[in-house]
Amino acid sequence: MKKAMSNQAEEHVAKQKILVAAAKLFAEKGFAVVSTRDIAAESGLNISLISYYFNGKEGLYQAVIVDFANGAKVALEKMLAAFHDPNN
Repeated sequence: MKKAMSNQAEEHVAKQKILVAAAKLFAEKGFAVVSTRDIAAESGLNISLISYYFNGKEGLYQAVIVDFANGAKVALEKMLAAFHDPNN
């Protein structure tokens, strides 16, 4: 029997779907051209969740940039750690 995802886990999944959809669309079309309807359609989620989680398109754009920067930071730290590790 499958256990239902916790509300917190469901929220995390929804946020990630929106972030991934928005990042894709912003990269393809640019911030000015992409609408919240486009993002909602791409993510398969209700448009109201963009405002609920990110306070609108501008907040979502900021979250996409922060997510990208955090990913880049982690990748850079891994590369630097491997470079400085005498065992690698």
